[in-house]
Amino acid sequence: MVRYKKRQDVSEKKAVELDVSELKKQKPSRPYRKRDAVLNIRIFSSSMDALTAFSAMQRMSKTAVVEAALAEFFENNLEAPHDRRNYYLYKRIDEIADVANLQAEAFFTFMQYWFAHTPQIPEELKKNANIIAKDRFSVFLDFLQDNMIAGRLVTKKFTEQSQDEEAPEE
Repeated sequence: MVRYKKRQDVSEKKAVELDVSELKKQKPSRPYRKRDAVLNIRIFSSSMDALTAFSAMQRMSKTAVVEAALAEFFENNLEAPHDRRNYYLYKRIDEIADVANLQAEAFFTFMQYWFAHTPQIPEELKKNANIIAKDRFSVFLDFLQDNMIAGRLVTKKFTEQSQDEEAPEE
């Protein structure tokens, strides 16, 4: 590691500037990291002994060991909440997909059953049936709108019932 000389007088200023400019041109064998801050801490002597022994075994400076430990600590403590949140969100998405699949299956099963067991309407009754169907469908849409606005959803009731059935009795 090359250290800069302190300037002692004005005559050496030019020589120091040349040395600095030459040093800037040279590429170090390993990347040089400038430290922005200094941290002075007090730790127990047993921790200091363990740090000294570990850094000697690993042939690393104490500063490098402490920086690596801090980096790992921050990585574990800053990323863990995000991982838990992502896990929760993915779990909820899977639950929503399961409910949507269940709704689609139930609807299409009902349609198949209805088509299989409902007789066709004779031609002479179709006109009256269409008028009645339009009235019944508008009543159905009003009922659906009222329930959705009030928050009374059939799927919510169904999932609550299925969860109650799955819950173990104590």
